[in-house]
Amino acid sequence: MTRRRTLIFLFLACFQISSWGENEFKSYLSNDGFSRLQAHYQGQGKQKEQINYYFDTAEPHPFLLLENGIDLRLRQSGDKAVLTVKDCHQVNFGILRLAFPPGAPSGPTRDLDEYEVEFPEGRELLDQVLSDPSRLFDVPFQGGNFTTENRIHPIAFLSQKLAAGLLLPDGRLSPVGIGSLRCLGKSRTLRTKIPITLAGTKLILELDRTDYPRGYVGYELEMEVP
Repeated sequence: MTRRRTLIFLFLACFQISSWGENEFKSYLSNDGFSRLQAHYQGQGKQKEQINYYFDTAEPHPFLLLENGIDLRLRQSGDKAVLTVKDCHQVNFGILRLAFPPGAPSGPTRDLDEYEVEFPEGRELLDQVLSDPSRLFDVPFQGGNFTTENRIHPIAFLSQKLAAGLLLPDGRLSPVGIGSLRCLGKSRTLRTKIPITLAGTKLILELDRTDYPRGYVGYELEMEVP
């Protein structure tokens, strides 16, 4: 694939938007599309592994966060841990649901707001949360470094949501205790970051391959915009 054709491909692909962020946009890719881009930029990027842990409520009302449009994820990359909460206008998480056991909701996704902090030395905190998810609300997790322009802490946002109440399957609004949270699934992402120049602007192209439970593999293109 020539460089010109690659840029045209990226331009068209990124109008098949899965979600918009403040400084980025993304699109799902086919296996073939991912392989072609990977081959074209072979040796030009840096690859790193990420392990993503997804949290939600368990019994008696499983997946209340997903049902109410909330995504709670803790990501490990090397010694770092990144805590992310997404508040979505439309629930049902498409590919993301495949990290969960059967019974999770499914359908389209649209991100509205993202709350995220990074912990440079987060491996120990991650181990604590995996053994007891309620530890997310302990003092250490009220710190961290913000990674987006949004300066609302994810734990502060999530605490407010849980206290205000989530919609139950029968339509009632009920507060949810932090003790009901569980780690319900995980995925493994290999992310390749590739510096490119498009129309005179330097950009970062990210190619992701994510392995989910039950053998599903997802491919995604993401581009960070200045």
